[in-house]
Amino acid sequence: MLSLAVLATAVGSLPGAPHDPVYENKPLSQWLVQTNAWTKPWELTREAADAVSAIGADAVPFLLSEFERGGPNGTQAATALASLGSKAALALPTLARYIDDPKRGPNVVYLMHKTGEAGLPYLLKALSSTNPSVLVQAIHYLAERGKAAEPALPLFIQLMDHPDKWVRNRATLVLGGYPSAAGTNLSALRRALSDSAPDVRRSAASVLGRLGTVAKPAAPELVRLLDDPDPYCALLASNALAKIDPTALPRRHP
Repeated sequence: MLSLAVLATAVGSLPGAPHDPVYENKPLSQWLVQTNAWTKPWELTREAADAVSAIGADAVPFLLSEFERGGPNGTQAATALASLGSKAALALPTLARYIDDPKRGPNVVYLMHKTGEAGLPYLLKALSSTNPSVLVQAIHYLAERGKAAEPALPLFIQLMDHPDKWVRNRATLVLGGYPSAAGTNLSALRRALSDSAPDVRRSAASVLGRLGTVAKPAAPELVRLLDDPDPYCALLASNALAKIDPTALPRRHP
């Protein structure tokens, strides 16, 4: 029977198969099986992570092959690719093929995020995914880019009409990070105050409150939200009005 080391070398040497790089006389395929199995089985041990870092960009073809193949090492390969950061950028065109994959799609978005600036165009494309989990993550990671993600604002607004409430909610929340575009975002936020999902209505009220007086045109919708059947929606609407236009709050009788 072949030993693991011989087997890994044999697989890596097959025609067309990516080379299985070696660090400290141990193939990368063997480093990938070294995980924190009792606590986080997808997480590489410190020694394995150091091995991936030392191999660097040379590890990408093999890791990408393992990710595509799935199986026992697929998750660890994704973890290893993420740890390489921008050095894994050459994997992006292949990873983009899996953006709608039900299982691998969320991992793909995370990997796109971890590659830094090179991943930004791919995150923008991910906003057209058919996978709601991918959309939620893509919106989240793009929002972390701040001003660099401003080209995505029209797409965020479109996603506020998505059938999935969690997509709508995430798209609504991130609009609060772009106060300079409040005028453009205001009409979408006002519509969100009537969303069928309480979470979305809450998010819209919260974001409008953070925008302050520039959100004054939304005061009539916020006043109506004071009677919302969800008490937290009503509370957030009241808090928002206090910041936007206190005169719009109903007077309390002594």
